[in-house]
Amino acid sequence: SKTAKMLRRYTLITLSLLLLLAAWTHAKHENTCPYDVKIDGNSVTNTCYESPDGGVLPEVTGSYKSNVVVWDPDAPCGDGKVFVHFCGGKDAHPMTAGAGGLVHSYYSAFFDVLPLQRGTTGCQDFDVTFDKHCSKTWQVARYQAKCP
Repeated sequence: SKTAKMLRRYTLITLSLLLLLAAWTHAKHENTCPYDVKIDGNSVTNTCYESPDGGVLPEVTGSYKSNVVVWDPDAPCGDGKVFVHFCGGKDAHPMTAGAGGLVHSYYSAFFDVLPLQRGTTGCQDFDVTFDKHCSKTWQVARYQAKCP
């Protein structure tokens, strides 16, 4: 009957969603990040990158990149604001360390719910203590400046 077919279909969908949720939860507990940030094709590490003219472009990859934010708290954006370079979108803004100190620290994290509108870049009010997972950090030295 149609009712039995619909019931089976909904049961399969529900089971699929539960399995996906279980796999995702397991990955979170295993400290496996569902995203990566790459510079020049290599995964970022807790190191410093010397910027070429025009900056360093962060490439966010992975199945959950739509829930990732990359930001610079060292940019002179004002109290409580950070410079957002990527927010779950397709395009990223280059990391230049262009104002303020010669070397900036950059961060990325996965968020269950994005704290900003998808695709947002530039100086933004952003609560960096918001519920985040899989945080990564690195530094970028301004063009013609040296890493410490």
